[in-house]
Amino acid sequence: MDNARPEPVVIGPEGRKWWEFPDAMLPPAYGPSIFDGLWEKCGRKFFDEHIGTEDGLQAIKQVIGKIQEMGLEQTPPGKAKSLVEGKFMDDFLAKFTI
Repeated sequence: MDNARPEPVVIGPEGRKWWEFPDAMLPPAYGPSIFDGLWEKCGRKFFDEHIGTEDGLQAIKQVIGKIQEMGLEQTPPGKAKSLVEGKFMDDFLAKFTI
């Protein structure tokens, strides 16, 4: 079994890698749901201007933390999108909303 770490995925201009955020990890199925919700709530501007900034990464980390806190059993991937789109995550995303 190969335990080699996959190629780094650079996030934003700071050149950070996904594994530099070990406390902000969810199963892969959550990714598309969270990003779809961010697109609906925050629009293209968030992805073009903020996703790679410290503020943008912190907002995503807080969203993931909230989902972890709620429990994966209570928050399946399909429900994550509606949580991000709704007012539930406004504490983290209000400054980015369209």
